[in-house]
Amino acid sequence: MSDVEAAEAAPMAAGALRLVFGGILLCLFLSTLDQTVVATALYGIIADIGRSSGLGQASWIITAYLLTSIAATPLYGRLSDLYGRKPVYLVSISVFMVGSILCGLAGNMPELIVLRGLQGIGAGGLQSLAFVIVGDVVAPRERARFQTLFFAVFTIGGIAGPLIGGLFVSAGTLLGAAGWRWIFFANIPFSLTALALIGVFMRLPRPGLRHKIDVLGAVLVVAGVVSLLLVSVWGGQEYAWSSPQIIGLIVCGLLLLAAFVWWERRASEPILPMHLFRDSIFTVSSVLALVMGVTSTGVLAFLALYLEGAKDASPTEAGLGLLPLMLGLLLTSFFSARLIAKTGRYRPFPIAGFAVSGIGMVLLSLLDENTSGVIRSLYLAVVGMGMGLGIQVLTVAVQNSVERKDMGVATAAGPFFRAIGGSFGTALFGAILTTTLVADLRTSLNGQRLPSGRDVSSIPPVGEVHSWPAGIRAAFTHALTHGWSLVCLVAAGFLAAGFVLSWFLKEVELGGAPAPKPSPASAKA
Repeated sequence: MSDVEAAEAAPMAAGALRLVFGGILLCLFLSTLDQTVVATALYGIIADIGRSSGLGQASWIITAYLLTSIAATPLYGRLSDLYGRKPVYLVSISVFMVGSILCGLAGNMPELIVLRGLQGIGAGGLQSLAFVIVGDVVAPRERARFQTLFFAVFTIGGIAGPLIGGLFVSAGTLLGAAGWRWIFFANIPFSLTALALIGVFMRLPRPGLRHKIDVLGAVLVVAGVVSLLLVSVWGGQEYAWSSPQIIGLIVCGLLLLAAFVWWERRASEPILPMHLFRDSIFTVSSVLALVMGVTSTGVLAFLALYLEGAKDASPTEAGLGLLPLMLGLLLTSFFSARLIAKTGRYRPFPIAGFAVSGIGMVLLSLLDENTSGVIRSLYLAVVGMGMGLGIQVLTVAVQNSVERKDMGVATAAGPFFRAIGGSFGTALFGAILTTTLVADLRTSLNGQRLPSGRDVSSIPPVGEVHSWPAGIRAAFTHALTHGWSLVCLVAAGFLAAGFVLSWFLKEVELGGAPAPKPSPASAKA
């Protein structure tokens, strides 16, 4: 029996598919929720186990989870190709659940940070493999509809996280444990439910041959991705964008990824098979995903800074400021999914998506200190609508193009390249924003130092800015707005390049029938 035959997916009965899909949605909700649920619980955690650590170390509770979940994404895709979707997905749920239990039992801050990293490793599989499994059990035309629901869950989980975290912390003590610990303990019953639904009702074949894990490739890609992600975490915060630490991380990350590519061309069973790049649809989609990461992650990383610094928004208000973008994304995602299911065609959507997003970015560059919240929300909605037209279509196109034996790694490549693009975008736009703000402030202050006594060399904390005299605060707001405008214009340039490239995305009509049943010899998971 060949790998291709063994990997052919069998359609599940409608009832079983609904139950499995419910379990997957539950996993997606939990993994997304845990990205943001800790944000409102940090001070409660510090008060309980982190008095000697402070807020600086506490931020790593969030960062560790994000780093490991993103770094694990390409590994899960390849492992599911080699060993089957079901066992690998069950392992990821189990790792996430065990990590949640241990996080709830953590006795000090370093321990909690390490355990959040473990939890993030599990979360990486919960998110990436959801899209892979849909590619196995759903007809190509219908995949966009299912993936739209995934994005809806991402949105709900991201918004609900801070609210739920705040509720648990404000509850004080529950059943003898501090409220923040229940942020993690609450994952247990839902994880067990997902394990039961997927373990009992998911029926997918798995490869019957033994495989060798590409350990060196895994180490190189994880180390390279983590190095670049640390740039987006530390840049402008712990270290200046032009500091040796940040430049060193960028160089180190790029060298590690270059070594990864060199090794993958020689590995017998690579993490990311290089032959995939001979498929023009995969290559174009990967580059477009990279551009999406640069523009979406990179720009949105500084939207909160703009809202807090230029519009005096609180952190919560800045987070809610993203709602128009998310609503626009969901609206066009549902719309495009219905049209794809009806027509079997996908190419027009990324073309339109990059065009609309580019227009939205140009509009965002027009924001100034006096722009109303209504106008800003409309501009953000335009960007979101463009993103919704393109973000899910690339996954559908790739899954329709590659062989089933490469479905997992090819699907996981999309989030992987978006993460790489996001790191690059955050570093690039952070440097643009900082350089512009510092130059404008120095001109306005005419050689004076800031009220805090510090030199104008980096973006000062927003909380400090609010205590400055009105004239200097106005100069800061104007400089920040100028930097934000330049960031949006550069992002619009990237989106224009994506618009041109999207015309080269080949159209292969999507099938409407479920995947064929496997041969009787196929092994069931």
